[in-house]
Amino acid sequence: MEKNLPQIVQFGYADIKAFVAAGKTIIDLRDAPSFGAAHIPGSINIGLSPQSVNWLRIAVKPEQEIALLANSKQDIDQAVAQFIGAGYTRIAGYSIGIMEWVFQGEETGFLPQLSIHGLKRVLEKYSDHRVLDVRTDDEWRQGHIAGAVHIPLSLMIKQGLEMARETHISVVCAAGYRANIAGSHLKSLGFTHVYSVIGGMNAWKMKYATER
Repeated sequence: MEKNLPQIVQFGYADIKAFVAAGKTIIDLRDAPSFGAAHIPGSINIGLSPQSVNWLRIAVKPEQEIALLANSKQDIDQAVAQFIGAGYTRIAGYSIGIMEWVFQGEETGFLPQLSIHGLKRVLEKYSDHRVLDVRTDDEWRQGHIAGAVHIPLSLMIKQGLEMARETHISVVCAAGYRANIAGSHLKSLGFTHVYSVIGGMNAWKMKYATER
């Protein structure tokens, strides 16, 4: 870790449980498929990358207390350097993986990763399934899935989503990264049937038509 950065304490199971019970936010830094398969309920997925802090700014306010979860201490150190450098100083602790949570018998969340082909079949079969496109306005104008609802990620997080919590929603972005942020945010709000489209519109455009 860089010099002059504080040492962040490692959370055990009891610490994580108390943190979650207090309604505080866990930032899960793992990749989309790992998060999708199993995560601590209420966590927000911001996969670790050089741009992670830019997405953190959209999802979480600097004054909020957060905890970090990743697959390695190296990933934690990288994120801490990024986040504190951007003004996120209220990092209460970190956890390596979720297996201790699992072995304690706690419930895990699930954010299914849906392929473009799976999405195509779902849309053909279920007329009430909604596609939520969280790309920018410029990306939307370059082509989108017919019938999709367009709300840029930052606006969706700020204003929420005016749909019933039971609505079946597939979230799509350019490649899948923002879709997982949006999907994890919706899950944290109580939406029960949320899917994240892997490959996003980049993959969709390779195989299927779009509207403009």
